[in-house]
Amino acid sequence: MWGVYMIPLLLEPNSGENCWAQACLLGVRDEARRRGLSLLPKESEEPVPSLVVGSTIPWLHACLSHLQSRGLAPVVVGVPPQGWLCSFISPDYEQAVSHFICHTKGKRALFGVHAASAADQIKNAAFQRLCPEERVYRNYGSLLESAKAFAAQADQFDSVLCANDMAAVILRRLLPCGGPALYAFGDQQLPPEEKIQIYRMPLEEMGRQAVALYRWQEKDTSARHCVYLRCAPEAASGEVSPAVPAPVISADFYQDPDVAELFRFKTLLYAMDSLDLDIVRSLLAGQRYFDMTESLHTTENTIKYRVKRMMHNAGAATREELLLFTKRFLLP
Repeated sequence: MWGVYMIPLLLEPNSGENCWAQACLLGVRDEARRRGLSLLPKESEEPVPSLVVGSTIPWLHACLSHLQSRGLAPVVVGVPPQGWLCSFISPDYEQAVSHFICHTKGKRALFGVHAASAADQIKNAAFQRLCPEERVYRNYGSLLESAKAFAAQADQFDSVLCANDMAAVILRRLLPCGGPALYAFGDQQLPPEEKIQIYRMPLEEMGRQAVALYRWQEKDTSARHCVYLRCAPEAASGEVSPAVPAPVISADFYQDPDVAELFRFKTLLYAMDSLDLDIVRSLLAGQRYFDMTESLHTTENTIKYRVKRMMHNAGAATREELLLFTKRFLLP
């Protein structure tokens, strides 16, 4: 039996360019390795159930329709489109929306939901059920244009919940000081000056538990299980997360060029560790490489290598461009 030794994995095309999917896959790989299992990217027509990792509604519809027409019981890492009955593991978006409603007052809005996102579909349904009189601002492909539309009416609102952290950062830059409080679903720390409250999605934990759910369902393919993981509300602290392999990130649903810079920031942040941050701070303070070797307890060649790596991850052509970029996004 396939599942005894390996887990077939169905990935949405371009999932390697999707930050959300990459974080989930880290958890999937970690748990599979802990259990002594292998992952099998499923490209053939072999009739075996699979772990399904994807987020866009058209692809999920096609994938689930194909599997279920053959009597297979997949496990979706994320949320399936509304109307599908299958096992899945997902952040508890409805709990987070409810928390947002309970902890804010006055006029509220939901911003940046995209019609092609299964997760955004859940956020939108929960928001409209709990706040039927409040406004929803949708993203039809140009996040910047959506943000401009909201900014023109921002004085009508006291708080806004953004569908993701990139939408929140774009919106923050268009809002005047003293504008509505910003909340957002996200998966990492944001600079403290952005003043965005994050509902942190437990993406790696989702991946780990998805493996356990897959093995559980192998024993009873007729069962359907829905597992929800809490989105922890927290404020951005500005701390840099431990370094993990930097995913290649694209703007997925977004077409406007302004978003690209924010995805550059996210790519850089994923690849930085505490030493990288210390190097950047020392350079901004005017220190030379030679001076930094003693205070940072490292070699000049190591510092040069790390600076070049950060330039590559940030898409910076020069060291000066890197420093301007990090000063703008990472440092208070």
